[in-house]
Formats: sequence, structure tokens, C-alpha cells
Amino acid sequence: MPELHRPALLSLLWREKWLLGLAFCYLWQARILLSLKGFGDPREGCAATAREAQAPTALARRIAWSVDQAARFVLRPTCLVRAMAGQRMLALKGHGSEIHVGVRKTADKPFDAHAWLISGDEIVLGGTQTELAAFSPLIGAR
Repeated sequence: MPELHRPALLSLLWREKWLLGLAFCYLWQARILLSLKGFGDPREGCAATAREAQAPTALARRIAWSVDQAARFVLRPTCLVRAMAGQRMLALKGHGSEIHVGVRKTADKPFDAHAWLISGDEIVLGGTQTELAAFSPLIGAR
């Protein structure tokens, strides 16, 4: 008799389920806020978190995973929406982060913008150091 497989969600630990639920709520919150208020400055209200302690790598990875998984169930989960949700989650745990926004010009697009989230020296959401090197920073440049 073949072994029955439990759904992936059931096999997750409670803290991962909690992070997924939190990510889902914060992603929708960010999506709705951007729809109602427009772009503005994404750091508004959260910029003070950049001065707080850097997030441990393990926590940053768990939050990035939960945001990426929950984003599958959110309407237009743009990079900025993901960064805003990740920042809220890190702040809830008492860790600082900063949203960076950059632009680049490619052969396909004359203007391409991207947002990513950094905690200390570590990129939490939005790509790798190599991928982000092509972007000229607009917000969050040091």
C-alpha cells in the first residue's frame, strides 16, 4: 500500500505557520496601502528600524521564505510590497532593516526599478549582491 503524503502545510512547525500567516497579512496590508496612498516614501513610518540591531541570518532567511511563499496568494506582490512586509516582520521581532530602491537601464527596458530589503549588511529580500549591483540606488543609498 503506498504511503500517504501529508500536505506540506501540515508538516510545517507552528512558528513557520505563524510566519506564513503574518507574511500573508503584511503583504496584503502593504498592497492595500500602496493602492490607496500611492508610492510615496516606502520608509515612512518604518525608517527608524534601520538603527536597531541587525537580524540574525537564520531569522532573515525564515522571514524571506515566508514572504516568498505567502506572496503567491497576494494580488501583484511587487518587490516593494515584499520589502515592506519583510520590514514589518523584522521590526516586530525587534530587528532593524532598510528598504532600498534602485533603477537601471537595460536593452529591453529604458527604465527598470526594483526594491530590496537589507538588514545590517545582509540582503534579506529582493535578490543577491550580484543581481542588485546593476541598479543605481535612489532610496536607501549609504
